[in-house]
Amino acid sequence: MTGFSPGFRGRTHAFEGRLPPGQYPTESFPVLSAGPTPHPDTAQWSFTVTDETGRQRSWTWDEMMNLPQQEPTVHIHCVTRWSKFATRWRGVSLDVLLDDIDTAAGFVVAESY
Repeated sequence: MTGFSPGFRGRTHAFEGRLPPGQYPTESFPVLSAGPTPHPDTAQWSFTVTDETGRQRSWTWDEMMNLPQQEPTVHIHCVTRWSKFATRWRGVSLDVLLDDIDTAAGFVVAESY
């Protein structure tokens, strides 16, 4: 005996047919950190790329905002099983940031707040 009536298929949603197996749709981002969200002072903010020789290239907030910006819209399918469709982003492409960086590195290490 089942708890559902014959023909019950569950709730349909706007993403029917586009949602990967095992995923559920969300309209917002789940909480992804345990601590408070930092709010850095943009006057003190910088972004720095350091290559394997120690050579650095840095940008201030204003310099970063003056670089060419892209505005992609993408779908995110997280390994924790949520999916967020048509997520809009704005920022500088890695291609722009790494344009004058000469490196043989096959990976990066990123640090943040």
